[in-house]
Amino acid sequence: MAGRLKPVVVVFIVLFSFLQFNCGSTAVYRLSSIDGEPVWDYGWEVVGKKNNAGEAHISFVEAKDGYFVFLLNYENRTEKPVLLDPGEIYYEVFRDSIPRHPGMVQRTYAVDPELELAGIEKKSSSLDASERSRLGLSAIVSTIDVVGSVVSIGTKRSSKELKKQEKEREERMIADENAKISYENDKATLAGEKDYWMNDVLRKVTVFPGEKEGGYFHVSIRRNADFIRLIIPVGGNLYSFDYRQYEVKSLR
Repeated sequence: MAGRLKPVVVVFIVLFSFLQFNCGSTAVYRLSSIDGEPVWDYGWEVVGKKNNAGEAHISFVEAKDGYFVFLLNYENRTEKPVLLDPGEIYYEVFRDSIPRHPGMVQRTYAVDPELELAGIEKKSSSLDASERSRLGLSAIVSTIDVVGSVVSIGTKRSSKELKKQEKEREERMIADENAKISYENDKATLAGEKDYWMNDVLRKVTVFPGEKEGGYFHVSIRRNADFIRLIIPVGGNLYSFDYRQYEVKSLR
């Protein structure tokens, strides 16, 4: 009949649309400082801001897993300790340009390592509870198997019944082994995440007079942004860094 699409054509259109959608979701974003002339350190763009209270240096490191990763170093020039808290770092998003007086702008806060660690502990506890339940259920099933075998002593059963029972037992053993492997893999993944957020990033730290502290922190990527203003609050002072956000069209 005229006007009807053949099944193979329909399949091709669906597949093409699927590929187009997934290819479109692999955009790569970068940031470039618009705060004067940066200093370059082995490919990293380093920008510094200072006042009488302290000096902050920041580098855009990479875009990874939906986040921009930065390296921050801060020096305390006051005579009292100040708190450097990555959970208090935030940024503001702008289109076209950053106005001189932006007014009220929505803030997006950096990832708080302490919250990440709490979430990992919660996931780990949930996994442990599920594993204990699985082991308990497995023990009950094994007991039922043993009791059933004892009760059936002297009872004639067909070879078909015996094969079926053996097959079910083997399937349970395989399922138990797969569940055990899955549990161990999930625990190992969480352990790696915990180690990263405990040791490889900037965490809440007191910076004493004359000392320096720093580390990596993460902010989520906002795809609709043309410019972002990153704000580092330390000891009642704000250190702002302006960046142009752009999409990498070619990685050749």
